[in-house]
This record gives sequence, C-alpha cells and structure tokens, in this order.
Amino acid sequence: MFPKSMDTPRLIGIAGASGSGKSFVADRIVEKTKDACLCLRIDNFYRDQSHLSREEKASKNYDIPTAIDWATLLTAINALQRSTSANVPVYDFTRHTRNSRYIRQDPAPVILLEGLWVFHFPEIKQLFSTTIYVDCPSRVRLERRISRDAKNRGRSENSIRNQFEKQVLPAEESWVLPQKGAADFVVESPVSEEQLCEIMKHINQPTH
Repeated sequence: MFPKSMDTPRLIGIAGASGSGKSFVADRIVEKTKDACLCLRIDNFYRDQSHLSREEKASKNYDIPTAIDWATLLTAINALQRSTSANVPVYDFTRHTRNSRYIRQDPAPVILLEGLWVFHFPEIKQLFSTTIYVDCPSRVRLERRISRDAKNRGRSENSIRNQFEKQVLPAEESWVLPQKGAADFVVESPVSEEQLCEIMKHINQPTH
C-alpha cells in the first residue's frame, strides 16, 4: 500500500497503443492500492466537437495528440498534486461531445494517468515518477477495438477497420510507439501477475 503521508502525490504514467491493455493495468493497480490511488484517463479530456456537423465529426482524426485538451488535463493534475479536488470532464464518444457535467475527483497519494500519449506533453511528462508502456500486437488490438467500439460506441466493424488502417496505425507510428523507449517499464499484454508485482514494487518505493 502506498504511504498516505506523501507531501506531494506521486504521478504515474501508463501509455500504449489503442487496445493494448492500458486500462487493464491501471485498474489492477487501483485494485491493489484501494483508496491510496486514483486514475485519470486521457479519454475524458478529448476536445468538445459539438460545434461540428455530423459529417465533420465522423471525418476528424481523433488519434493524434491535438485531439486532447491538454490545458484542462494539466489543470486537473496540478490541482490533485496540490492535494485539492479537480473537475474531470465526461466525454461522449458516440456523439464526439463533452458532457455538460463534470466529475469531482478527490486527491489521493498516487495519481495514475492512462492514455495514448501520456508522455507527449512536456509539462506533464516532467511530473511523472514512474512511466509504464503496455505493448501488444496490432492484430490483438484491432480485435479488442472492434469488440469495444461496436458494443459501446455504436460503430460498424467496417468503419472500425477502416479507421484503424487509415488513422490509428499511422498515428501510432508517429506519436505512440516512440514513447516505448522512454518508459521505465515495458510490459507485454496480456499483463501477467508477475509483471504487475514488479511494477508495484517499484512504485511503492519511497521517493527521496
């Protein structure tokens, strides 16, 4: 269990390509640490696209870093690292719009930040005490993405495959995969209990 007396909450980054298992790793860390850890997901910080037409929303590239509202994300992280509550947006992927309500997130000794490009933005990257990259073959990731998007986002398999080939994979080459070399830990999906234990040993170590 993380010590609850940390003066400044520790920020841990979990990056990886779409469908690699980032959320699984984040959820398992939260499960192991109980109330000592919270998770922020970059997906909640997509820019609101309510001003666009349906056709414009459908054609927009959501697999590049500029799709994220980095300023709002940094504001939330700074608040939590000051041990104050933060307002986290709620994003509707079926309509590509930000919900009018926010989720109040209370601080915790450890903050997980999970998403495609968590090491991309310099002002956030410098705040991490531990960085994790989740690796996974593209074939497996596509299967997972089809299952998720068809069920939760109302999309057809053809549209998912088309986006994966034309937008997801090229964007990964430019923005996601280069983060692998900068990570403290590179874990293979499906992530084993042994790998999780090694991560927990590392992030449980006191800071100096």
